[in-house]
Amino acid sequence: NNSLCIGPRKLLGMHALKADQLNFFCPPSQWPRQLQVKVRYRQKPVACEAKVQADSLLISFQEAQFPSAQGQLVSLAAEQGFILAGGIVKEMVLSADQWL
Repeated sequence: NNSLCIGPRKLLGMHALKADQLNFFCPPSQWPRQLQVKVRYRQKPVACEAKVQADSLLISFQEAQFPSAQGQLVSLAAEQGFILAGGIVKEMVLSADQWL
């Protein structure tokens, strides 16, 4: 299910993503309240909320992010930089009113 979005870069915000093939370095029950996520290697970590649902990690960004591609790695970290979990992007939410 591929899609092509055309328009100004500022309108291409990704509001959330769903990742699978998860690796946990810390049990979700021990995650701090303040979380950060990276969807690109050179990206600065950005604030997010995350929850585990079945075999997937659902991540919502506090501010829309430039979309990543399906199949890219995503890492979830504490504010201090400790990696808590990682996975592979399976689905992106590009519209604020679209839900995973």
